[in-house]
Amino acid sequence: MSPVSLSDLVSILAECGSADAAVPLTDDVLDEPFYDLGYDSLLLLQAAELVLQRHGVDVPEEVLDLAETPRMLLELVDRCGRGALV
Repeated sequence: MSPVSLSDLVSILAECGSADAAVPLTDDVLDEPFYDLGYDSLLLLQAAELVLQRHGVDVPEEVLDLAETPRMLLELVDRCGRGALV
């Protein structure tokens, strides 16, 4: 298992890509809701699958539902990676 950085998350979300996601993820939007950034729940499910494949971190769907912002997602992925589910 390898840690997931902001740049990893940005890359994964971009790869899952949504034509509607017009706002790139940067430090200044970490606390903006995914909905406002144009990211939907399907994209987050796809991202969670890539996190598992590339970093060995399983983020269960019920945990993923708690991620309302990129910062929250990054924190939840970190917690899951340490075995400290919410």
